[in-house]
Amino acid sequence: MPFWFFGFATILGLTRSGYDPFRDAISRLGAQGVTNALVWQLGGFFTCGVLELGFAGALWFTFRGPWMAGLMVAIAALLATSAAAPMPTPLHMIAGLLLFACYALIPFAAWRQFRRLPEWADLSRGSLVVGVVLVVWFLMQPIFDPDRLGLWQRAFLVVALGWQVIVAWRIRRLARRSPASA
Repeated sequence: MPFWFFGFATILGLTRSGYDPFRDAISRLGAQGVTNALVWQLGGFFTCGVLELGFAGALWFTFRGPWMAGLMVAIAALLATSAAAPMPTPLHMIAGLLLFACYALIPFAAWRQFRRLPEWADLSRGSLVVGVVLVVWFLMQPIFDPDRLGLWQRAFLVVALGWQVIVAWRIRRLARRSPASA
């Protein structure tokens, strides 16, 4: 999902006249009244929601715990909500805030789970650090220059989705080694 999200947003942003990724929110790609807004709503938010739902399933089957998988299901639902209620609707704004909050909290849920499992213990402390960084970054948003919202969002998502990629790679690597996958 992270590769699709950033790749699609970049390509679509480059094709939109006047769109500035450092200034403009990602949601502006599908804002009401924007030419071809549905392209981002379906190809960006909705598709990413479906991909995040797949990651939620991988987390559930790997850990059988409700917190990480539950937060990922919430993230998928919030992305779908963002697709259904384009910017600048109040529902979109609330979904966006909750989405970023869930992305900030999931590394804490992972930290709690990882520290109990030997094959994941090395990612435990890093998950805690990522969670702290994301919560601090999330709380800084109201004081961030509004003309740089795109930068704030992208920096946050690089950290959040980068962490997600590392976890997904570990899940895949461990699944390949498990006797059940043979």
